[in-house]
Amino acid sequence: MKSINVLMFPGTNCETETARAIREAGFDSQIFRWNDSPEKISASDGLVIAGGFSFEDRGRSGVIAASDPVSDIIRKMAHEGKPILGICNGAQVLVETGLVPGYYVGEIEMSLARNRRQNKEGILGSGFYHDFIFLSIGQNKCAWTMFDGVIRLPIAHGEGRFFANDDVIAAIQANGQNVMTYCDEKGNIDPHFPVNPNGSLLNAAAICNPDGNVMAMMPHPERIEGGQKVFQSLHAFFEKGLSRKISQTPSAPVYSAFLKKKDYLIELYVSLKITDNTEKTLETAAQKIFSLPNLSLSRQVFWGIESDGNPKEVALSLIESEQFLNENKEEALCKIGSDWYEVQNAKLKPISPPSEPVLALLSSERDDVLGEEKQESLMKHSGLSVKISSGVLWGFSENVPEEQIAQSALFGNPISWKILKV
Repeated sequence: MKSINVLMFPGTNCETETARAIREAGFDSQIFRWNDSPEKISASDGLVIAGGFSFEDRGRSGVIAASDPVSDIIRKMAHEGKPILGICNGAQVLVETGLVPGYYVGEIEMSLARNRRQNKEGILGSGFYHDFIFLSIGQNKCAWTMFDGVIRLPIAHGEGRFFANDDVIAAIQANGQNVMTYCDEKGNIDPHFPVNPNGSLLNAAAICNPDGNVMAMMPHPERIEGGQKVFQSLHAFFEKGLSRKISQTPSAPVYSAFLKKKDYLIELYVSLKITDNTEKTLETAAQKIFSLPNLSLSRQVFWGIESDGNPKEVALSLIESEQFLNENKEEALCKIGSDWYEVQNAKLKPISPPSEPVLALLSSERDDVLGEEKQESLMKHSGLSVKISSGVLWGFSENVPEEQIAQSALFGNPISWKILKV
């Protein structure tokens, strides 16, 4: 009997039902931890990376798991032609390892960006969303889709929007790698919410690699009987194999150089009063990746605001809205022009400019859904007309070459994020 084993990371929470679904499909399945022996993991006939919140989605979904040494084992198994499936968080891991869409393995060519629920009138919301959706199975088969028709599965994710550059999207279409597509119950495609629940390009719900043995999918087939077809598909794959022809390959990815951050009329820098687990997790990962055991990081949520109003009055209105910080657990600095203030009890207390780290970088999503959503909310609830940009400010205690930071992709997916020098 073939063994299709399940890989779990700290924070994975779908491993049990995934293993059960695989067994019900007629395969042996065991649950392996990310730090189990490489020999045990690689001896599997196939592998499923289960859903959940690996490393609590710190930094962004899948990035810490993708930087773990086990990713090298996953790449080796993929190269050997073994079937590999990433479900939800597992899909995010596969994208961050460069296995999907997989033209240049090890290079990130795609992103699973923050959800953007949008209809013809505009954005409805972002972040976590769960529902039942319909999927159309593509004609170009991969190991996990050797069946036809429309199936109904649940989704539950906050970063599920497949996003890539135009040449990668064109190659995915030409090669038939968009193997599951969001649709209505009759199979009709509509790019708007609710048929497309997250704004994914091509209405993509699952994308495979060029060889068809690796698939990243956001819906959860392990949670419902109708998802059994995904796991049962492997019987046909092991019996017949695959014959896929690649007609188009995009150019190798080129990561943009770091640009200079612009100055905003009002800038808010928000940090936690308690231990910032995201900060500490990325600090540990950065120490290993950059071979800097004494490197320390600081992390602040950044908001850049433009307005025609009086800057100080606008800043106070933003703070009083309570949409930017909770003073019970967060603290904030505010910069207006060249003047610095500390936020205390929803008031601005003048202070001297804070000390600067050795290196400061601002990570910002190219499609700033969070900033857009925040400014619409302020207009609706507070009547404030402002333009808002969001991001995360990272402070480094030691210099790290820009090339190393970009290559690590630790502080922003190069496809959907930009990194700015401060």
